Amino acid sequence: MGTPVSRVRGGSETVTINGVALPEARVRDHMPETLREVADLIGVAAAVRLSQRFGGRRCYIGTNPEGSALEDCVGPDAARALSWYYGAGETTFPRGESVDRYARDQAILKDRLAGMSCGALAEKYRLSERRLWEILAAHRAHETPCGVVPIPESATIREATPRAAGRATSARAGNARAGFDGAR
Repeated sequence: MGTPVSRVRGGSETVTINGVALPEARVRDHMPETLREVADLIGVAAAVRLSQRFGGRRCYIGTNPEGSALEDCVGPDAARALSWYYGAGETTFPRGESVDRYARDQAILKDRLAGMSCGALAEKYRLSERRLWEILAAHRAHETPCGVVPIPESATIREATPRAAGRATSARAGNARAGFDGAR
């Protein structure tokens, strides 16, 4: 279950997470701060593999990581860099759930654009249809004419759903047209 990295046009890199190829810079943007520091040290793809394998659990880092599970996960150079940076002992790496959600949401968008129904998406991703519509609405709220902008981690459902804001505005406008000013 490795996370391959491949070069694409223009020299940028992509990281494949759960079968979805994503731009390395976008994946890094969705990482928790601690995982970003690890990514700066060993690379984004290795940091994703590390969080998938050891995230949320204690991981022993020896002074010589040769032949260890850590080396199997991230490779010998990255394991040596982690050993040098953290020293010998146990450390806990973040799980990187926001990266997994980002990859899942991008896969949902790709499947939806391919014509998959919301019911089929709900079954495939084991989500409610309501949650799928929220993900799709958040994506629509952040689209630009030049392309797709990823959903920011800080976006709330109310901000991401234009209809929710529109309903409140149109109700107030309807009351104003009817002569109701809110006073009894």
